[in-house]
Amino acid sequence: MRGAGLLLCGLLWLAGCATTRVSREPLSVAAQQTMLRSLGGFRLEGTASVQVGEEAVTPSVSWQQRGTEARFRFSGLLGMGLVLEYGPQTLHLTSSRGEDLRGTEAEQALSAQIGFVPPFEALRFWVLGLPAPGDPPTEQSTDDAGRINAMTQQQWHIRYERWTDVATSAGIARLPKKLVATRADLRLVLAVRRWDLTTGD
Repeated sequence: MRGAGLLLCGLLWLAGCATTRVSREPLSVAAQQTMLRSLGGFRLEGTASVQVGEEAVTPSVSWQQRGTEARFRFSGLLGMGLVLEYGPQTLHLTSSRGEDLRGTEAEQALSAQIGFVPPFEALRFWVLGLPAPGDPPTEQSTDDAGRINAMTQQQWHIRYERWTDVATSAGIARLPKKLVATRADLRLVLAVRRWDLTTGD
């Protein structure tokens, strides 16, 4: 019995070591930006409202980012499911209707579905509350802590309307819960229901 007890204690100790420790201390804005820029990836779930002129669609979205590559799974988009895989050199679209398109054909199909091709490369930074690399924002406003409230970059105006606290191993990060991106008559609203930063650890 004593041997079994020691074995159980050992297993529990190992399990505790394997558990990712999270800090409950809030991160400063500078520390959070440093952490997010070095993040290998993330995952989020929510809804994405896309409006072009008077036309609008509001699909559910699951977004997984790994490095420069992203995978988006949309459901309820014009009555069908849609998966987009984006990388710096390619765009791959598959749908529940049997479409399997790449490159220019995928861009044309996406434009036909929602009216435009989203700025995927910049969005992976904007959704984290960060400016995208390259030319700095032409307009930017911050709150008292220095967190970005709104900015204009690549001819898009991004506004953060709500925030949520997310626990990480480095501390509590305050991430966007709702952002609105507009350009001319285009409007993209992303409402995040759940964040997961552990996929980038």
